[in-house]
Amino acid sequence: MTHLFLKMNGFRISGVLSRLKGLIVGGLTEMKEGDAPFDKTAVEIVHEHVEAFDFPLLSTFPQDTAKPITRL
Repeated sequence: MTHLFLKMNGFRISGVLSRLKGLIVGGLTEMKEGDAPFDKTAVEIVHEHVEAFDFPLLSTFPQDTAKPITRL
């Protein structure tokens, strides 16, 4: 979880999130949920970082590197 938190924080600070028109978050199947010090799921961490922005967020999209590509 620490890696995800740091990545999302870096995206926010660098302005990447402010330039998005939307965000799709995959299945995050190999994440260890609720690890200290966060005690949050991966989706909760993403939501926390993007809640101030006005773009659509599709979370837990059924796609990750372990599954075949799903067409939109």
